[in-house]
Amino acid sequence: MLGEGDHVGRYVIEGILGEGGMGTVYRAQDPVLDRKVALKVVRAPSGDDDGQKRSEGTARLLREARAAAALVHPSAVAIYDVGEVDGAPFIAMELVPGVTMRDKVGDLAIPVATRLRWLCDVARVLEAAHKLGIVHRDVKPDNVMVRADGAVKVLDFGIARKLETPFDAAAGGGAGTLTAKGTPIGTPLYMAPEQMLAEDVDGRADQFAWGVMAYELLTGELPWGQPKDGVGVMYAILKKEAEPFHQTHPEIPPDVETIVLRALQKEPDDRYPTMDELVLDLEAYAAPPDQGVPTSRLLSERRDATSRRTMARY
Repeated sequence: MLGEGDHVGRYVIEGILGEGGMGTVYRAQDPVLDRKVALKVVRAPSGDDDGQKRSEGTARLLREARAAAALVHPSAVAIYDVGEVDGAPFIAMELVPGVTMRDKVGDLAIPVATRLRWLCDVARVLEAAHKLGIVHRDVKPDNVMVRADGAVKVLDFGIARKLETPFDAAAGGGAGTLTAKGTPIGTPLYMAPEQMLAEDVDGRADQFAWGVMAYELLTGELPWGQPKDGVGVMYAILKKEAEPFHQTHPEIPPDVETIVLRALQKEPDDRYPTMDELVLDLEAYAAPPDQGVPTSRLLSERRDATSRRTMARY
């Protein structure tokens, strides 16, 4: 563990921002460019498989750096530098002041329109990634920063993978899939069913995770209640339908419920073909509250496909 004043390359450590299974993220100073950065340092492995672990850690970090650096989007964290010191790979990135979206979950005093703005912005950066052939695979409130000015930044492309070809909705989902057979990768509560089963995934897996996050941010609850263990989580993801929430949260327009529930469909083909199409439906409701809520362009047949009950116009 590094302490205040320690150096990683040219970067001077100022404190710890967070820790994970792969390593630690520090607040650091770049004396060359005179700016603060978030410095992710992969934990040095130990044991006989030391070289293999180091290689895996380096590959993962480089993957994150390349995936994030490829995105030119206001809601994507900027990547400044990547390197290795004493066998420990590191990545220097934009330091985002604020809190994670996790800190906003359950705060129902935040206007619905504000929460929907955040969700639209996250959806847009995911679509930008998908157009580059990048699937994030770990979308969740912990990986979204909310700045004091209300802007959001998507973090942690550490398990992102690049598709062999960018996903093309016109191809009916047959192009741009990512094979991850063998071991499911991601955070279980936010995994799409196909991701949970370690099957081929594309951008619609990120959409499912976005749906879980959206449901949680809007209601303060998970779509399937609170599973007690890993088996319960797997059952919920694979079999349990998300509970409709408009009746218990009447402040949320019914069309918003329809959009979120569509993102949470078990079959990828039943979700939106792209995040762009999802945002096209959701954007109308992300306007500031004093501008009112415009009429959605959602078609009635779309409601029938994603909801078990008839919904009246908001």
